[in-house]
Amino acid sequence: MSLITTTDVLPYLSSITTTVDGNDATLLSDLIDGVEKFVSEYILSPLELTTVTEYLSGKGLPYITLKNIPTGNISVYVDSDREFSDDTLVDSTTYVVYDLFRKVELIDGTIFPIGVRNIKVVYDTGWDITTLPKDLKMVMCDIVANMFYHIRNKTESNATRGGMGSSATFIQDKFILPQHYHILNTYRRVNI
Repeated sequence: MSLITTTDVLPYLSSITTTVDGNDATLLSDLIDGVEKFVSEYILSPLELTTVTEYLSGKGLPYITLKNIPTGNISVYVDSDREFSDDTLVDSTTYVVYDLFRKVELIDGTIFPIGVRNIKVVYDTGWDITTLPKDLKMVMCDIVANMFYHIRNKTESNATRGGMGSSATFIQDKFILPQHYHILNTYRRVNI
């Protein structure tokens, strides 16, 4: 399922077309898939809503850092025996989640105990069509429109429909503007 549609992209194409059908619709669909794959790879996090489970090692700090942006339904378990039963669930009123920082911080004065894979976090990451942040949607639509414009007007001699989804370098080098990176970097995971 795509998070953006050809209808979402149409306003970005208003200078060259107001409708798409046939080959143009297929091209746009292929470009959307490729751009969504590129964005997911670039931000190092799933775009489409999914539930993930992470096992982390406690470091004796009041916070833990997740691999993905938590977008909802988070459960944190702490268990030195690593059984993670319901009685090891951390009360959700004792921590706050800083989504864009991928951080869960205890606010009750306690710490996550030192241990090896003694913390289990289950959470939703990614978005659906109704929750995708507007700035991220805008960037993806703009990149798709740039690519569509260049392909349709044959200004890029090596631009073809085939392989768009697997060629992140092609997409990146040709069509992503500095203002796109500014927004994408807001969602990009920094490896620690």
